[in-house]
Amino acid sequence: MPLTRAARPRAPRPAPLDHPDPAQRRLAVADCSLAEPLFARLEVEGDAAVRHAILTRLGALEEAGLEARLLPLLASEDVALRQDAILALRRRGGAAVPALAAQLAAPEPDLRIFAANVLEGCALPDARAALTARLAEEADAAVCLALVEALAQIGTPREAPALLALRARFAEEPCLGFAIAIALDQMGSGA
Repeated sequence: MPLTRAARPRAPRPAPLDHPDPAQRRLAVADCSLAEPLFARLEVEGDAAVRHAILTRLGALEEAGLEARLLPLLASEDVALRQDAILALRRRGGAAVPALAAQLAAPEPDLRIFAANVLEGCALPDARAALTARLAEEADAAVCLALVEALAQIGTPREAPALLALRARFAEEPCLGFAIAIALDQMGSGA
């Protein structure tokens, strides 16, 4: 009796990132562990769910330096893409803080606001320090409001003096003063 090998079932090959079916592209994204093909697909992807999957995956990769490639997406006119980029940057955690701290000095106020929103999701000392440092330099009241709201979520009593200084500098902005009072109360430094 000859010995023969029983045929083993083969695992299906993963779908390519350019598969015509969006569901298959999402599966391919989940299997991809390299940033470059994901960024290449993101540039041409038309399906919002696949773009969301790509950015979720990019946020989870441990590859260094991805933040610099994610930051430009904050300037996108596509609200869903921008929101997914914010979530991806938040997921990067401490690795994203230096790039986001630099973004707080961007020329466009909207980009500074988005950076503050992302930092709000990074309850780390470096994130608090970046937000607090920007308070002393920021001239735009709307950006200051975003900074205050972020600190209201992740701040500690240590940031209270910077908030009080901001309130004195923007005394003519009642909305900002109100937000600062709430932030100080949430941080346990009611003043």
